[in-house]
Amino acid sequence: MHKSITLMASVVLWSSLVPSTVFARQVMALAPSAVPVAASGDLVAALERGKFTTLSAAIDAAGLADTLRGPGPFTIFAPTEEAFAALPAGTVESLLRPENKTKLREILLHHVVSGRLSSFEVGNIDAFQMARTALGDRLPINADRKGFRFGDATVVKADMAASNGVIHAIDQVLIPMPPRTAEVMAMAMKEAAPIGLLDALRAVPDDRYSTFIAAVEASGGDQDWAQAEPQGNWTLFVPTNEAFNRLGEKVLANLLEPKNRDTLRALLDWHALPKLQPWGFDFRDRQRGVAMVSEQDDRFVLDIIENGMVFVYTLRSAGVDRAAEEPFKARIVAGDIGVGGNLVHVVDRVIVPQSLEGSVIPRQAYRERDVKELVAGASAQFGAVDMLRRMLQDAAKMDEAAAVSLYRLGLQTLEEVVPVSRTGVMIMREANDAASLRARLAARIDDLDRVWYGTFMRNSPAATSLDVPLPDSSPGVAAGMPASAEVAKAAAVKKEMPPAAAAATMPPLTIKAAETMPTWCEVIEQDADPAVVTDATMRDAIAKTGLPWRVRDRASGIEMLLVPPGQFVMGKSPGDAEAMANEVPAHGVTITKAYYLGRYEVTRAQWDRVMAGSPTRQDRDGSVVKVTLPDGSATLVGGGSEFRDQDGNVVSSEVTTRQGAGGAITITTTAVSPTLADAAPGADPQRTPVSRVGWESCAEFGRKTGLRLPTEAEWEYACRAGGGGSRYGTLDDIAWHRGNAEGMLQPVGVKAANALGFHDMIGNAWEWVNDWYADYTRQAKTDPVGPGTGTSRIIRGSYWDEEGGFCRASLRYDVNSFSGGAWTGFRVARHP
Repeated sequence: MHKSITLMASVVLWSSLVPSTVFARQVMALAPSAVPVAASGDLVAALERGKFTTLSAAIDAAGLADTLRGPGPFTIFAPTEEAFAALPAGTVESLLRPENKTKLREILLHHVVSGRLSSFEVGNIDAFQMARTALGDRLPINADRKGFRFGDATVVKADMAASNGVIHAIDQVLIPMPPRTAEVMAMAMKEAAPIGLLDALRAVPDDRYSTFIAAVEASGGDQDWAQAEPQGNWTLFVPTNEAFNRLGEKVLANLLEPKNRDTLRALLDWHALPKLQPWGFDFRDRQRGVAMVSEQDDRFVLDIIENGMVFVYTLRSAGVDRAAEEPFKARIVAGDIGVGGNLVHVVDRVIVPQSLEGSVIPRQAYRERDVKELVAGASAQFGAVDMLRRMLQDAAKMDEAAAVSLYRLGLQTLEEVVPVSRTGVMIMREANDAASLRARLAARIDDLDRVWYGTFMRNSPAATSLDVPLPDSSPGVAAGMPASAEVAKAAAVKKEMPPAAAAATMPPLTIKAAETMPTWCEVIEQDADPAVVTDATMRDAIAKTGLPWRVRDRASGIEMLLVPPGQFVMGKSPGDAEAMANEVPAHGVTITKAYYLGRYEVTRAQWDRVMAGSPTRQDRDGSVVKVTLPDGSATLVGGGSEFRDQDGNVVSSEVTTRQGAGGAITITTTAVSPTLADAAPGADPQRTPVSRVGWESCAEFGRKTGLRLPTEAEWEYACRAGGGGSRYGTLDDIAWHRGNAEGMLQPVGVKAANALGFHDMIGNAWEWVNDWYADYTRQAKTDPVGPGTGTSRIIRGSYWDEEGGFCRASLRYDVNSFSGGAWTGFRVARHP
């Protein structure tokens, strides 16, 4: 009797949420799979019976029919004929063409969800849900009194059963959005027109940022990130008024005193990172996830926790008591907001530098234990989904009795440890067989996964503008609370803001004739050859320098060509769809001095002439050798020593071991003779580029010859040779790449030269340049040489085993300067 009363109460609750017709169909005794199964017919057959003519044709054209006839189960959200007809004219016909098979396949997989998902299953969970499609992305799904929805579509007919799944007819064709990668986000922001941060904050109607604005003005407001047209691209953590009010009026008033301006500037600058650090981007599976977004040596990392909240997190100091260093400095309550070329994250705490925390300014960080309590439920859900899916895999390898026990344990865990909140009742017939229990457990795991991800995304503070509604704040404190009286008073005394930085322009350039002729080289040709330097303006610029056009370096035998002074736009070429975020913003560069550059990449013979057989690799032999001892046990022995030649160059080596009498181990390190690496057998060292060279070796080559590596700007200027496009000719005519290099280095000078006479600047071998790596800024530059220090150097031009899309004038890669792989070569430069 008690069970009947409970059942009735639950039925009444469910019937209040959905139309009675749905209720009448759903409250019934069901098989353990929870959906009535058709007597026969798979999903493909069911679609044909249901008159989904266009969808059926699309499934055939995409090559998905066999998959959807398989065991599944699958849930298909099937667009009706009317839904396809509503697409722009010609869309369906275009998608059905063989050349568009990949695109069509992605669209169809966007409508498929793994598992057998009925309207009852969706509507019987009292929580926001997001289902993972077979494409790998996520769409919201919900069924309530307002209807059954999947993404932006409405289900017009639900629960059409098939032997291997279920079909729901929908009123729209859902087109998948392209993945929102960090690269795509950075490109969009770097190419955006500059907007002043303070102007954007002032435009928010509820003045929620007035304290931050007042603080910036009190600090002088001349920081680059505060300008109307900043030269750099910044990530800015902007605290709300509520965040500042947590400091207390006395601390705020003290910070705004003119005598404390340096402290205030230090505090504000701590909220600005000279890079773009988004967090709300898609991962490889096209969905977001729990992660710690970081790069080596970052000041902050963004910790995305299991319930979707995002915190500004600082890595712990070595040897510091965990209780004394709270790493969760602030929560991002609205983030990834593009403001011109900058990225803004709105935070609920003032982020205090360690030098000020707890002394000048009270500690503002969240207590770690509070964050852990906050995320505990979502952590349990997140962990349970992963654990139970692995349990399903393990159970599949067991005998039936063991598998049944494991399935029951999984179901019990879901019901009692991390239950999904339900508002209705599904009357299940008792099931004891492994197949039924497995299907039921898999369905419940999918339920939990949809609920966890729905919660995760609802807590994720992605925003498109600065004035979005913010999450609930502390009790009794409004998110848009105005600045304190002391701050408002200080803000009333306006400081004169410095004028906005002028738009970057290149200064005029006059070419002067050289006063002396170079003596380090022999002249091959005084005047530029019109058949090589085909542009008359470029020939005239070379002639004005008074320097010989074509020379040969006496020390190395390298042929070099003169590059005249000039101006160009460095970075992404107009209309280049293949460009990456580190190629923008494009900016003007003036080269004021003529310089010579190697006509070809440095060859193996030229390397040997200068380096006297020194090996090219920068290896420091730290091999670990596995040695088997007489008793059969194994041990690991640190192998080898570092060898250098008489000039101090590191010599590549290989390690061998020999076990002697009594188990004695002898470890021998032998220098490896240099060879023509990465080229065809018998390749001519006079014409084959040297490879496997690190930056340090190239710099040593320069020191021995009086030559040097070109700067990054010199390299790109010479590569472009007066052109503005991403390549100086048709790809196969100018470059060796994966499509034509036959998997190896090729001789220099075979491919067509650019308009200055340089060969192979794109393709064949990556080329080191002299600069430390740094992101570009908008400011026009004159003779740039890059930052004074850094953690990585730059290679340009791509190489023989890269796709053609990498073979572009503006492409740049930052790599460890000791790397010397099959892809790295170089060419040399010198001022006259």
